Amino acid sequence: MDKQHQSYKKLTKGCSQGSSCGPGFWNMNFDSLLKLKLKKRCKLKGFADDSQLRIRAKSILELEVNANSSLARIVEWGKQQKLNFNADKTTAVLFTNRLKYEKPRIIMNGQTIELQNSFKYLGIIIDNKLRFTKHITQVKGKAIGLTMSLLRFVKNNYGLNKNNFLSTLYKGVIQPIASYGCALWFEKVDQILFKTTLNQIQRLIAILCCSGYKTVASDAVTVLANLMPLDLHIKQRVAEVHLKRGIRNSNIEEIFNKCGLMAEYYQMPVKHKDKPHLSQKYNNWRQRDRY
Repeated sequence: MDKQHQSYKKLTKGCSQGSSCGPGFWNMNFDSLLKLKLKKRCKLKGFADDSQLRIRAKSILELEVNANSSLARIVEWGKQQKLNFNADKTTAVLFTNRLKYEKPRIIMNGQTIELQNSFKYLGIIIDNKLRFTKHITQVKGKAIGLTMSLLRFVKNNYGLNKNNFLSTLYKGVIQPIASYGCALWFEKVDQILFKTTLNQIQRLIAILCCSGYKTVASDAVTVLANLMPLDLHIKQRVAEVHLKRGIRNSNIEEIFNKCGLMAEYYQMPVKHKDKPHLSQKYNNWRQRDRY
């Protein structure tokens, strides 16, 4: 086609679910939702097909007005794109330090959304007091349940090699599950509830690694199994993520001070844009060899 001419066609049908071009078309279509002009202190965030509306207000009345107007604009955008939002699957959570308050009435597409104490977003359960107790309880059940299911392949007389399997299971399953999203809730790790729950998750693998009795102490069996405590592993992961992103705060400094390390000497990622290309190095070598 000649560059001086352009052709347009209005699309009336989408693509089937599961198609190869579906995610690309969805990103192009969903991007217009994230660019909607909402009221002040209202922000829309999205990941894949999960959207999140955050509203900050100084009073319940202001919160109610901003929430209803923003939801009305979102529903209107959905009608223009021939999309329907399910109000039954929409969750509203109020974050406040006040002990007494009136619950705002939030309406979406003519249906009232009841306030909940917590919601699950991208695999993390966030409660209205930001305690993350429900999340760590879910992590415990998921880690122990998956461990018991995989242990069926390891027996004393047959099956996979016990030592290699348990090491792979701990590093490939237990640690990722326990540390998922830890940058959001790592400040709660030093609490008794979190430490106890993490010890219970790690204790099962540690006893199996040492072939110990159930009455052995958790600290002793962790040392014998040569496993880093999960709370320290979570702090390490958070410190690595923050340092790689250039985030320096009091929590990171405290973690390094307790370990006797200095953040300045931690290995940082290399900026590849600042490094010369291999072709430039090759040309420099050729010029140097000529002389």
